[in-house]
Amino acid sequence: MRPAGKERNYWVWVTRPVTYLGGDGEPAPYLEPGGRSDGWWTCHKDTRAGDLVLLYRTAPKSDIAYLLRAEDNASSLAGDPDASDMGWKYGCMYHSLYRLDPTLTYAAMKADPYLDDWPALRDRFQRSAFAIPLPIFRHLSSVLGHMCPDYRKALAKADLTPVRILAEQRIEERLARDLELLKPFGYKLDLYESPDGRSGRQFVCPSVGGRIDLLCIDRTTNAYVVIELKAGRADDRVYSQVSSYMGWVMQHLPHGRRVVGLVISDGEDGRFSGSAVISQKTSHPVHRIDVKDLGLHGRTRS
Repeated sequence: MRPAGKERNYWVWVTRPVTYLGGDGEPAPYLEPGGRSDGWWTCHKDTRAGDLVLLYRTAPKSDIAYLLRAEDNASSLAGDPDASDMGWKYGCMYHSLYRLDPTLTYAAMKADPYLDDWPALRDRFQRSAFAIPLPIFRHLSSVLGHMCPDYRKALAKADLTPVRILAEQRIEERLARDLELLKPFGYKLDLYESPDGRSGRQFVCPSVGGRIDLLCIDRTTNAYVVIELKAGRADDRVYSQVSSYMGWVMQHLPHGRRVVGLVISDGEDGRFSGSAVISQKTSHPVHRIDVKDLGLHGRTRS
């Protein structure tokens, strides 16, 4: 549920075959529910964490095929050469909630008189993102719910998770304001700033499809420190995520510096613990600090 005064927005994002199809012509695996959840997508500047998104696929599919959720607020992609080449100005993390089967086709929407005045449909989905007014979203959801009964279940579950998203944002905001909170744990950090002025907060890593929560420089060791925040427990997916970001830093930022991973979470499971222990034997270890030890409590209802 969203806190008082925080209204959810609804969007349609538009994607083309190069993005929604894999190399074998099948649906791209990163759009499948239950798959990778740390990707990012170009979006409207007003997108906020917890907003719901219907994904429209252009020809040859010409349909609405997925329900997604924005996982963070839109942030500028200025300084990212890949985004600049594509004309993308803003992006946000997303999570795939449901794949429609059957899908809602362009032809079916055009035949629905209720949608006659919806700008996205009138414009034939020719931009990358359109707002969906609440009455239109309710109507579309009614149609989709009749077509795919499990869509209603996915929509109901979507209302529960923004609490976790907002908890992680609060932890991130607190640390971004005061990295000295990590000093008792041996970290003397400054937030990284790229030569072109990009902040180390929500630092985009295009080739791995995600953003580093906080990318810092350790004043003592001059190492890069990749910080990943989780309001819940750290598991093997969290370890894989922070490791991929560390690999991106090693490949794309100035060489010669050590890269350290730091996960801040509310507990950990055995798979994360085992991977983290093994990493200590390498030159690029992954450490973990509990949010409770920092006085930052991230546990939420799931």
